[in-house]
Amino acid sequence: MVLVDDAGAARLVDVLFAVARARTTAVVFGDLAQPWPRVRPRELAEVPEVRRWTLTTPFAHCGVHTPADAHSHPGCAVLDRQYRFGPGVQALADTIGYPALSAAEGRETEIVLLDTAGEPVERAALVPLIAAGHAAVLAPDREGVRSWLDVLRETRTVDVGTVSTVAGHEFGTVVLDLTGDDWRDRVRAFLSGIARARDRLYLLADLDAVRGAELGTPLGAVEALRMRGGLSVRRLGGQVIPRQRRQSETAWHVTVHPRQPSDGTMTG
Repeated sequence: MVLVDDAGAARLVDVLFAVARARTTAVVFGDLAQPWPRVRPRELAEVPEVRRWTLTTPFAHCGVHTPADAHSHPGCAVLDRQYRFGPGVQALADTIGYPALSAAEGRETEIVLLDTAGEPVERAALVPLIAAGHAAVLAPDREGVRSWLDVLRETRTVDVGTVSTVAGHEFGTVVLDLTGDDWRDRVRAFLSGIARARDRLYLLADLDAVRGAELGTPLGAVEALRMRGGLSVRRLGGQVIPRQRRQSETAWHVTVHPRQPSDGTMTG
């Protein structure tokens, strides 16, 4: 028997390889809302072989494109609810139109909007908030991942990557970087990202951008939750997270005077 997990985001060619190893039974398990596979450069998406074997998910290959398809398919067993997080996460998903995330009884997931105020993100200042437990930082693309890895490479308890590359269904703390990309074209990835947070979800964004976001977008969902009082707003670089010292702000001048030891050698 072979069980393929996270098949909603997997490439068909990889799943076929795994399924071919099964002698009697193969179970393909996953979420239709997971972000689909991507290719770079984008022109490759128009190549017929790439579209068939790389961009087609195993569910689509079996004719399952929507939850309704899954319910009507004779080979599908459907779990249509997830109960792993607090009501704030459910509210974010509901605002975007994804009703499958339901709050678990007694579970509270703290949601914090870290306001960058339009300034460059001081990523190192976030380390104390996320290093003390199993955490994940999710960036929208590879460029964002590289920026975070420069800071968090030595932090063993923090996974860094995109929603598609970070393995694991649940983390104590999740940081969703909404600064360089508003995730407007990555709604599936946004939904998958917020569903990874168990205890605490940090949304890193410019508060002014959130206030001006359109309904139906990820930032619009954040704004709707903020207006209902479902999240707290903290200023990044303010009192909660102290600013890193810049060399231009604090300069140390050290003058070394040589001294003559008793053996006649010079030391500094």
